[in-house]
Amino acid sequence: MFTSIRLRNFKSYRDSRAIPLAPLTVIVGQNNAGKSSILHAILMLKQTLQDKNKNAPLITSGPFAELGGFRELLHGKEVATRQTITIDLATLPQGMEVMGLPGEKSKVGLGTDLSVTFSFDARANRIRVAAVKLSRQAKAVIDVKRAGSVWEAGKYTKAARKHGRLDFLHFLPRLNLAGKKPKSERDAKLTLALSLLLHVQAEVWSQLFEEVRHIAPLRLPVPWFAMLGKTPSSDLGTGGENLLRVLADETQRGKTKQRIVKLVDEWMSKRFAMLKKLRLVDVDSAGTVRSLVADETDGFKAINVAAMGEGLSQMLPIVARVLMGRTGECLLVEQPEIHLHPRAQADLADLFVDNIRQSKNRQYIVETHSEHLLLRVRRRVAEGRISPDKVGVLYVERRGQESVVRRLKLNGKGHFDDWPEGFFEEGYQEALKLAEVSTGARGKAK
Repeated sequence: MFTSIRLRNFKSYRDSRAIPLAPLTVIVGQNNAGKSSILHAILMLKQTLQDKNKNAPLITSGPFAELGGFRELLHGKEVATRQTITIDLATLPQGMEVMGLPGEKSKVGLGTDLSVTFSFDARANRIRVAAVKLSRQAKAVIDVKRAGSVWEAGKYTKAARKHGRLDFLHFLPRLNLAGKKPKSERDAKLTLALSLLLHVQAEVWSQLFEEVRHIAPLRLPVPWFAMLGKTPSSDLGTGGENLLRVLADETQRGKTKQRIVKLVDEWMSKRFAMLKKLRLVDVDSAGTVRSLVADETDGFKAINVAAMGEGLSQMLPIVARVLMGRTGECLLVEQPEIHLHPRAQADLADLFVDNIRQSKNRQYIVETHSEHLLLRVRRRVAEGRISPDKVGVLYVERRGQESVVRRLKLNGKGHFDDWPEGFFEEGYQEALKLAEVSTGARGKAK
């Protein structure tokens, strides 16, 4: 689980400062304020670590985030003055200790905070890693920085430079034992220990980003039918493109040990009351082609969901992704409210809240324009369904050319201690204008 993120010289952020991230984080603000950039920074690092080219330090345009080139990432595109971007991420403390390095009084813990700086080499026409720092409780575990062509500082010591070569698994440092064989036992232990430490760090951070999932702002329509093949796909896809294959999975999940299609049906029918008896039916005799059908709440039976409206297409991938999640997963959701009426928007908040309550170490970061979703979250806090400590509301606004993030602290009654000017004010202003017009009309009638 991520506990904070900081963006420096990244898109509309000159310096965001540390942005706190809770188990349920709701990001709100006007269009083009910089809300999505918070999610895109995480997705950019994820797609980098999953790229097959292990020598690529940063993938700016890929399957999870299409951000253009490096110049488009720079704040204000000020290439001549500032040619680096920095992303800091903090996570929950890792309990694992690795080994003792010579001179260390205790074992070395894994770095739970990552700070990576990228630069652009114009001559080589490529992005490079300029600095990486892995720290634990504000103490550096690994701290390396490029000065010209030389790496220096931190645990990358003189002995390690002599007997190993520092390179990178994408942007995570590692030490290849390619130098001269150490003559002293101390140098041999230090070099081997550092190499092992960096290897474990890379594995831990790669696994952390592996658990990041994403639901894009526009989900694909539910298909009329899908060919399942012998093995259903476990990858839903950012747009829900594999929805029917996922729903065909027969794995029993959760405390009730039910298939995912049954779990989704319970939410869609009993909690959301949008349909009944969601199920897959065979189209061909071999059972390899199936359609997703459901009954209307008060109407026709066995209707293909593809014919039941755009709102269901937008909602079903979110519900499926949440219910198929596992411990340690971080789900990034963009604009879940699209094509949904106000009640459905609010009900989605219950989906996130209930799963935070039932599952340990799961995280949802939701970027939304829905006041109804946020109001339901606040209501559940007031009702005691979820602790205000597990909810973070971030308000993003533009001040000139810079994005600024404010955390709006919720109290136990679901109220904000500091209500920002302009925050979901449109409804109030429209009601006020309506009252003024109505009052004026009655005055004229008299």
